[in-house]
Amino acid sequence: ASVLKVVGFQLPSQKGRIILTGDDAKIKCASAGMNHSAAVTQSNHAFVWGKNISPPGPDDGNKAAVDSSAPRLVTGFPPHLDIVGVTCASHHTSFLLSDGSVWGIGVATDNGQAIMEAVVEMIPSGVIDMPVRQFVGHFDRTTVVGKDGRQVLEVQFWSHEELREDAALRPLWMDQLGREERVRFVSQGWMHKVVVTD
Repeated sequence: ASVLKVVGFQLPSQKGRIILTGDDAKIKCASAGMNHSAAVTQSNHAFVWGKNISPPGPDDGNKAAVDSSAPRLVTGFPPHLDIVGVTCASHHTSFLLSDGSVWGIGVATDNGQAIMEAVVEMIPSGVIDMPVRQFVGHFDRTTVVGKDGRQVLEVQFWSHEELREDAALRPLWMDQLGREERVRFVSQGWMHKVVVTD
């Protein structure tokens, strides 16, 4: 196995690149997916790096996405909201914001389209019971367990805005739980899930 050491997070500027230092560069949350990683700094900047995580350049042919060995700044978030969570799934990264909205970037589940230029909204504010118990990416989806453990939502990363509307769904296995059971967390493997209740 090889190790990629990240030594600095850079912000683009009109004068070149600005490297974050001090408290601004400290990581407040991070995640590793199948082939990529993400981190959010104390200064509320989000970065991704790894395989198939950057928009292609003019010399990259018809590739939908290219690899990035250095952290790349993620843009497009609503202003004045904190990023409170990040999770990587196999081909997308999801970000939980302080208003309960979820935003994502990556390769779409439905058609393999790369959405890399800026994040898109996956779940609007006002849907998730905050603060969450769990915010985690699985292979093709992100799972959110709400504040009291009675709300569990799964959302996939869709390419079209119409598909993203009302895309957060309550999984059918919730019907098998007793009325008083509350979900603590969910872990999903390739072919099965483990659900832990209080």
